[in-house]
Amino acid sequence: MEDQLISSLALISLTVGVGVALFRLTALRLHIVDVPNSRSMHHLPTPRGGGMVVVVVWVIACTIGAYQGAGLLPILLILLAISTVSIVGAFDDFYSIGIKFRLSIQFLMALLAVFSEGMIDITFGPTVILESGIILNGLTVIGLVWLLNLFNFMDGTDGLAACESLFIAIAGGSFLFWIGDVVTARWLFYLVACMLGFLVWNFPPARVFMGDSGSSFLGFFFGIVAITTHNTGSATIWFWLILMGVFIVDATFTLLRRFLRGERVYEAHKTHAFQRVASRYKSHLTVMLATITFNILWLLPMALLSQWHRDWGFLLCVVAYTPLVWLVHKSGAGTRD
Repeated sequence: MEDQLISSLALISLTVGVGVALFRLTALRLHIVDVPNSRSMHHLPTPRGGGMVVVVVWVIACTIGAYQGAGLLPILLILLAISTVSIVGAFDDFYSIGIKFRLSIQFLMALLAVFSEGMIDITFGPTVILESGIILNGLTVIGLVWLLNLFNFMDGTDGLAACESLFIAIAGGSFLFWIGDVVTARWLFYLVACMLGFLVWNFPPARVFMGDSGSSFLGFFFGIVAITTHNTGSATIWFWLILMGVFIVDATFTLLRRFLRGERVYEAHKTHAFQRVASRYKSHLTVMLATITFNILWLLPMALLSQWHRDWGFLLCVVAYTPLVWLVHKSGAGTRD
């Protein structure tokens, strides 16, 4: 079975690599490119929307896995929700869909996902528990939409979103595989293979961008995985929130600071912490490597610790986020240039 899985992952990675290459050639011929402007982090016109290839290959792999008895979720509802979110993102890549329409679809798909999965009790401490119900399910829907959008916000330097997703998928998938949740681990390993194929073209200096179609998919997918494993008991919600800490803290802190200053938070800008660092050192690779290092040396151990001491998951999440909040603040995230 393991040999078959490895062969499948190799095929998935190769398919994505070739698919992105073909997408890039087509986009260049049709002049479907992201042209640099004053708020861009790149300097050359670059094809955008390559994340569509990742989504298509991943959905096909999951569908085949379900057909072969891998038992992926209530597969139809989840794949429908994920595919719809990605399709809306793809249209936004090429036609700039209005924010009200995008948010409406995102909330609808989040509702569908929560309806399919639900959310059981969340523990904030040994004696503090938020029980399942309308409030918790409502917060879960909002959380899914926020994850979906924050991955989009953070997809602003070469290789960053791809490497962050690779880290989350490898760490989460390996842990789940180790404890015996092979089904959910497969979703994540499929994503690992997809992102490896995509990184061939997205590694600094990027020759193709992921676009909203890919970044929206990633945030939504990780949110669904977090709900699923929390409900099955294989990994708590805090485990995943800690693993995604870099993106969550940077996006949330920057958004709040811009909101408090009265700015339109949905407009493009260059004030995220990762953008500040990339501009300061004039290197996308520096941001990517710093993020990977912090993830491995700090967030991964804290995430594992939250699994071994589940009653203290919330507190460990706060501890894990503390140095991130300080670093993001020191970078000047959310302030005017």
